[in-house]
Amino acid sequence: MPDLLRPLMDVYRQTSLLELRHLSDLGRTTFTDMLYLYLIHDDPSATVSSLSEETGVSKGSVTTRVNRLVDGGMVTRTRDGSDGRVHRLSLSGPASELLSSEQGILSDAVSEVSGRYTPEELELLHRMLEDLAGTISGSVGSGRGSR
Repeated sequence: MPDLLRPLMDVYRQTSLLELRHLSDLGRTTFTDMLYLYLIHDDPSATVSSLSEETGVSKGSVTTRVNRLVDGGMVTRTRDGSDGRVHRLSLSGPASELLSSEQGILSDAVSEVSGRYTPEELELLHRMLEDLAGTISGSVGSGRGSR
């Protein structure tokens, strides 16, 4: 059986380096900030409470992080139309541009590599990555992710 962990870690390292290069252009933005930006991007109804629940981080800590992102012009906070107590979070222009740039680079890389494989091989890879993501998510959610 081929060693799947090494290439997976290589992909993780390369995407992390890509983020580091983008982060250096933004000054004070951190990896944790990037995680929050991705979570907000992926959830159009994101709130401090939903981020706290998803990350397992206290609402106070999430609020501090979100306030920093709002103050830095990366995130906007909008009062919910149906419940004025709730504030929805969304990405501002600079954050959207940052994520679009990263996704463009990754999309180009996937397109380049995809041409080397059959549709069946790509479908298998897709299923394996989804299974892996689900397994990791289950491990983290159950507390099994730490050693």
